[in-house]
Amino acid sequence: MDLGYLLGSSSSSSNMFDGIGQLIAQSLVWFIVIVVVCVVIRVGLAFIPSSIARKRGYGFAGFFLLALFTLPILMIMISLCLPNRRKEMDRILSAMNSVKMPAPPARPQAPQAAQPAQSQAPQHRICPACGTDNEGPSAFCGNCGAKL
Repeated sequence: MDLGYLLGSSSSSSNMFDGIGQLIAQSLVWFIVIVVVCVVIRVGLAFIPSSIARKRGYGFAGFFLLALFTLPILMIMISLCLPNRRKEMDRILSAMNSVKMPAPPARPQAPQAAQPAQSQAPQHRICPACGTDNEGPSAFCGNCGAKL
């Protein structure tokens, strides 16, 4: 419904502003679409150098951010020129695993207390209470239990 006659304006000027408003709205929609597409392409291109760098043993996040905020093509070339740290680390680890470590030095043992010299012959003690012959260093009779 055209309300231009209530405001004192002609309908032709009203149609002109409606056309400009539609043009601005369409332009804004297209601008947003183009920006979203460009951001998606930029993020996709940033994954390429960061994936290459990760395979070569470098940090994924650092290369992703560098490629996102700089030229992705430049970061792709840089990541392709990087030396492969993963091969270098594998070489170092295999060299470390092939080296045989010497056995740790033996710990010095604490000197043992000198034990009193005992004769190798079994000791025979005769019980004063029952007269039983007891072998070994026992302090009590094996038969009656009396103190030897």
